[in-house]
Amino acid sequence: MARRILILGAGNVGQALGGRWLACGHDVRFGVPDPNNPKYANLPAERLQPASERRGAEIVVLATPYAVAAGALC
Repeated sequence: MARRILILGAGNVGQALGGRWLACGHDVRFGVPDPNNPKYANLPAERLQPASERRGAEIVVLATPYAVAAGALC
């Protein structure tokens, strides 16, 4: 069964997880600060969205460095 997955972060870990889940047929979106940033050029543009847009995801994966996530965890 395909899942709707949102990965917050599109660095090495986010891209690796997302790529595998896409290959398995899941609907994967990448939540990033700025979808127009050229550093995300290797990802499908239709899969990029602002990180603040989380509606519709069944599963949300936090794939950011600890220093970035610490503020949300404490």
